[in-house]
Amino acid sequence: MATYFLSRHLDVQVKLQAELDEALSCVHSDVAPYESIKNLPYLNAVINEMLRLHTPVGAGLPRIVPKGGLDVLGHVFEEGVWLSVPVYNLHRSTEIWGRNADEFIPERWIDVDAKAKARMMQSFAPFSIGPRGCIGRNLALMQLHIMIATLFRRYSFVVSNSDKPLPIQDSLVRKPKECVIGVSYVCVVVLDDIVN
Repeated sequence: MATYFLSRHLDVQVKLQAELDEALSCVHSDVAPYESIKNLPYLNAVINEMLRLHTPVGAGLPRIVPKGGLDVLGHVFEEGVWLSVPVYNLHRSTEIWGRNADEFIPERWIDVDAKAKARMMQSFAPFSIGPRGCIGRNLALMQLHIMIATLFRRYSFVVSNSDKPLPIQDSLVRKPKECVIGVSYVCVVVLDDIVN
């Protein structure tokens, strides 16, 4: 999904590539090392924004209210009731993400005060939350960092029809039905190689 969002927003792609070029200028490897990229602010913002808009599991996983019931902000749920938070809706709430909640804007993760950032993080659940959250969350995030950094350091991507919405197949895992993307090679020049 990162290739899709970054292909539709070439300004974001260029900004990410500039951050990667700077961070990886002394790295002589085809694969971006995780230690070199894990704390890059714009890369993290791109990944968070991509996961916010296209969470792998769009439906909330149901939970059963435990014995004795449950009170959530004044709403009482009786024991045995099945509850679920639809992550798709949570990640598009204009109360949390603003009027442009449906738009891909990585800067929302950077240009924000601490209170708003805390609220965003409390409402950000691409891997679910709590003891039943995704056990592979950390590995998935590491893979996303490495793959996105490696791909966008070397290539530029463009979507064939940027005005057309992406058709999604909703099931347990949300996936695109069709997404045609073009790829071009970006020449990476390491100055040490030229000087020596």
